[in-house]
Amino acid sequence: MKQYQELKAAQPTAYNFDENELNTLGYQLIRAKKFGEAIRVLQLNVEVYPRSGNIYDSLAEAYMDDGNKSLAIANYENLFSSTRRTSERSNASETQSL
Repeated sequence: MKQYQELKAAQPTAYNFDENELNTLGYQLIRAKKFGEAIRVLQLNVEVYPRSGNIYDSLAEAYMDDGNKSLAIANYENLFSSTRRTSERSNASETQSL
């Protein structure tokens, strides 16, 4: 993860650091049964994009596949909280535009 931060700081346009790329990498690691590495990548994704519900779902899946049911459940709960906050912001935005 240190390398990610160094590359992003030094060469932000040379690499694709978006949410989907990190998520795809996480799933590639899950499919390769490299759960610890997948979890680290997906945790980084949560740190960088904390408002994305999709990321919490991916991280929960990685924890579940790694056998850590309690952290999987915690991240599914974060998914629902994130989705709820996004919905509330959207509703507030629509109300303001009326």
